[in-house]
Amino acid sequence: MTEKVRIVKTARQKCPLYKRYPGQLSPQPAHLVLDPEEKEAVFEVDTAHPSTPARFWHGRMIRWPVNPRVKWSVLHKLEENEKLLNLLGVVADGHTVTWDGSNHVGRLNETAMEAAEEVERILWEVGENERNLYGLTECER
Repeated sequence: MTEKVRIVKTARQKCPLYKRYPGQLSPQPAHLVLDPEEKEAVFEVDTAHPSTPARFWHGRMIRWPVNPRVKWSVLHKLEENEKLLNLLGVVADGHTVTWDGSNHVGRLNETAMEAAEEVERILWEVGENERNLYGLTECER
């Protein structure tokens, strides 16, 4: 039986995933990050972009892109979405870490890869629906 993943609650604020540094044209990327070992996920802003931290590069942790303009209310619904929580559990259950001779590398089995693709689809659909997003200038205020 797959154990559900817990998603850490996002702070209730306008544009919780929106971060644009002075001089940037676009906001920093945002992600849903899964720690398969801890069975915990969190929505977060990628402040290290454009570099990729080793834990993601080597697949020890998994992340999916999220539109940084997503409304808090939408994130809150995702944090409690049974389908998403179950899919994240399938990904976590199908994740293994092995030594490849140079690094500890995470891999997903076929079932976990299919679940990961479905997570990506859900998050993409949320980010493509303008009703789920703050306006282009709302997060700048």
